[in-house]
Amino acid sequence: MNRKYIDFFLSFFCDRLIEQSQSDLNPELKVFLSNGRYKLVTGHAVYSYDDRYTNFLQSFRELKKELSKVKTCLVLGLGMGSIPLMLERKMNLSVDCTAVELDPEIIRLYEKYTAPRLKNKVRITEGDAWNYLASNPSKFDLICMDVFEDAKVPEKFSSPQFCGMLRDHLHEDAVLIYNRLEETDQDHRENNIFFENIFQPVFPDARVLKLEANRMYIAKKSAASDLQH
Repeated sequence: MNRKYIDFFLSFFCDRLIEQSQSDLNPELKVFLSNGRYKLVTGHAVYSYDDRYTNFLQSFRELKKELSKVKTCLVLGLGMGSIPLMLERKMNLSVDCTAVELDPEIIRLYEKYTAPRLKNKVRITEGDAWNYLASNPSKFDLICMDVFEDAKVPEKFSSPQFCGMLRDHLHEDAVLIYNRLEETDQDHRENNIFFENIFQPVFPDARVLKLEANRMYIAKKSAASDLQH
């Protein structure tokens, strides 16, 4: 029997390591086949897990009505492409997707394992999310903020300036989903400070979707948020 099919079958009993890699940005990158899905793991975090990347999947389901109008999407932090895959396969959306990913090795893994399974083309920019927003005037119907260094959001992406940049790249009544991990008491304290002091002043109507190990901050651009900026 073909090794590919053996790994697929056995992945429903235990994770199967398919490829191990590294880069200057991520000293440990492992691709597993898990429950028949590709999963990208760093030292302390799951970066992608096909349609079982449940933090965004649950967010999408919460926003099903709003997402029905989405035609353009910006993904900051591509991973192996769980977000565009779920928009296409789980939400049945045809979305013009742009993705910004800093690590060229992660882009390679996406192109090897996920891109061939997508009908919708994803335009990829290799680079820093901040620099992309600062230099690109495009606006989007949906922005998914999923930038991490291992298990932490880099400090500059937790700033009022960055949240303002996100707001400025949303069409009127567009949606932002901002992902942060919450696995420890320290994470909880930091996330509360971020939401109350930084995120909510830019997005006054923002709400929090509390998941097992994540906090998803969901916001819409509105006239009120324009006044707060």
